[in-house]
Amino acid sequence: MRAPYLAIVFAFCLIPTSLPAGTAYSNFGPGNTFSNSNITISAAFTATTFTTTAGGMLATVQLALGSPTTPVTMGLYTDSAGHPGTVLENWTVPVAPLPQLITLTSVLNPALSSGTQYWFVLSNPSNLIWSQNNQGVIGGVWVGPINTLTQNLAFLPTPAIQLLTQGTPNPTPLPPTLILTLCGLALAGLAWFVAKKRTGSASAA
Repeated sequence: MRAPYLAIVFAFCLIPTSLPAGTAYSNFGPGNTFSNSNITISAAFTATTFTTTAGGMLATVQLALGSPTTPVTMGLYTDSAGHPGTVLENWTVPVAPLPQLITLTSVLNPALSSGTQYWFVLSNPSNLIWSQNNQGVIGGVWVGPINTLTQNLAFLPTPAIQLLTQGTPNPTPLPPTLILTLCGLALAGLAWFVAKKRTGSASAA
């Protein structure tokens, strides 16, 4: 009786409070690498579109960007009939003149669905530089007014971009202090059970 009971106690105490974070989409290479080649465009808006490979609550967006004019406003959008639809979150951030990795932290943490098309749109200053991916994903960029974007340089690799998601909480997460308390009570119950069993065995003898 003691071994199964002990196993249950330890299994309960080791229940994680969350599942690992994941990647909703990425065309980065190993170690968050991207191409040295860039796409330089001046337009009202420049965008890339992609289809997620996993779902989850957005945590960060990473891209390799440079601009002689800063800050730059950008946003994540749903798809609406092949064009950007509803904005899920916007960022306005300072950008260095030459491309470097930028990490955008999500505050709204919108829910992303797997296998779904999204858009990432930049409100362009002049001569904005967006590094291409190095994984052979072809498609160029989309430029123009946001409601009538047209594909440009479709033979080139798409811009490098990566969307990471938060760890997924358990359906009924418990506070760490409560978990420790319950584990302590369970172990105390085990000790009482063992002691009682030994007393009963001694009386029978």
